[in-house]
Amino acid sequence: MNIRTGMCAFLLSLVLPAQATSFTEYLPMSDSEYAQKRALKPLLTMPYDAEQNWHFRKVGVAGVTLEKMPNDDSEWQLNGKDRAGKSWSVPVGVLQNMAGNAQLYRADLDRNGIQDLVIWRGISGNGLAPNAFLILMTFNQQGRPCVFQSDGFYTASETGIDDLLDLQRNGHTQLLDMQFDSGYWITSLYQVKDAKWQRVHGWFGKLSYPALTRFTYTPNRKLVLKPIAGRDPQTEDLAQTQRCLIKGDVLYGVNQN
Repeated sequence: MNIRTGMCAFLLSLVLPAQATSFTEYLPMSDSEYAQKRALKPLLTMPYDAEQNWHFRKVGVAGVTLEKMPNDDSEWQLNGKDRAGKSWSVPVGVLQNMAGNAQLYRADLDRNGIQDLVIWRGISGNGLAPNAFLILMTFNQQGRPCVFQSDGFYTASETGIDDLLDLQRNGHTQLLDMQFDSGYWITSLYQVKDAKWQRVHGWFGKLSYPALTRFTYTPNRKLVLKPIAGRDPQTEDLAQTQRCLIKGDVLYGVNQN
């Protein structure tokens, strides 16, 4: 980390409180749009010392069970069956830590008639480091799971995830993501259709994505149309990392460093 980046991280740690809601101080979206949350049904807040299993009967096409991995009592897996009755499993790693135990919710995120699963877990991040991890598990019409995961500045509450929105008020879900690069906050929007997420390019609602705001010493929500000379803020397309369990019975690599 160079001196400039280190100073930005230090200043940002002063500006941003520990909770991720503070990133809205650099969000170019209007308060009225940001208030259009996607309704979620709370399922579980993971206890610190959990030995039991949980079965969420309304998730997926035949219910989903959360249980510990057979050979590791610190990690968890999700198990279920597809429409053909074939079993599937998705290891989801550690769901309990001092930064915030996992919170689980359900909703039909893509409006395909199947309840999907949302998992939020805190991360001990400071400054420019993400402070939350998000797993969005959707299901295709065959009942097979697809997993979209991301580190970011996401906020969970008893009622849902602040960064999952319903901007068109039709039940179709969008994920709001903010990442920092080259002195700018980059606001991206993702939408889900038929279990798969896509990054939005261009206008959606009242904003064109991706959108930029300049990191300053004080909160700044002014939209930047063009970065200053010599700066090229970029962020990866998170949708490219989504994976679906098409063949086989285990989807590895979720919540793994």
